Amino acid sequence: MSSPVNSNNNGKAMVKEEVAQQPAAAPYAADAARRCFDSLCPFLRVAASAANQAIVAAATSAGKKQVHVVDLGGASTDQWLALLRLFAAVRRAGAAPFLLRLSVVTLQEASLSRAAGVLTQEALHRLLASEVSVELSPRAGPSRQVITRADVLLRVLCDMSPELVLLTEQEAEHNGTGLSDRVSSAFDYYAALFGDLVAAGGGESPERAAVERVLLREEIVDIVAREGSARRERHEGVRSWAKRMAAAGFEPATAVMSYDASAAAAADVGLQAQQMAAADGTLRYWVRNEDACVVVYSRMTPIFSVTAWRPAGELKKNNGK
Repeated sequence: MSSPVNSNNNGKAMVKEEVAQQPAAAPYAADAARRCFDSLCPFLRVAASAANQAIVAAATSAGKKQVHVVDLGGASTDQWLALLRLFAAVRRAGAAPFLLRLSVVTLQEASLSRAAGVLTQEALHRLLASEVSVELSPRAGPSRQVITRADVLLRVLCDMSPELVLLTEQEAEHNGTGLSDRVSSAFDYYAALFGDLVAAGGGESPERAAVERVLLREEIVDIVAREGSARRERHEGVRSWAKRMAAAGFEPATAVMSYDASAAAAADVGLQAQQMAAADGTLRYWVRNEDACVVVYSRMTPIFSVTAWRPAGELKKNNGK
């Protein structure tokens, strides 16, 4: 006999509502799961490398001696560790010393303290001492405001005339109003992520379980079962973000957006190893440079995109100097 829950629409609605009301994972558990994801899957680290290369390219081409990076998404500490190493490599090649200031927006004090400790230790390393200075400025604020007021935030950022704005986003359209469209879009995307976890090996490890149950499960539940203000995941592809950025007053910064695999491997030695072929002989990831955009693929599925932007008119102003 079939269960009443599976035999009528009201039952389905009740199940959906029950799932949607389940509490999200504790912040410390989610942070640990994100670190496990970075360790097991290379996609976000490759995207971070592309963003770092754009930051260094913009700073060196403009002859900047002070660089202030504002992290609005709570990026991995490893990204800023790799950025320090890139700046140090530029310094050793003959560039003037840089003052690097990093401001991080996060509600997770433990994550911020860990980042401060790791970055300070790296800055004191003998290869970097007296070459790179780090100032970590914590800025806390409700993350939901950043998401729900994204367009307002982008306009405020544009009014501040930043030298460069970098966006690292899931290359997927999971922000539609229709459930069927979100499910269809999410299926291939998350199938690719789960497939890469299998390619990472290790069997049913605690790290893999944390990624699957705390990180990916929460995202899937959010996309499928939650509506309106209850849904936090608002994944949009580069085309949607291009419209937002243009409306806010930005234009693509094509000159600095290009991925160099050798530079990425030098700053993050684990990346090259993680590109090794999967069981069927295909590479686990590959990168495509597309105009002012770098896209990281898992086989034929785009996973993350990185784009570079400047306030409209800044490029012409700089070229006219």
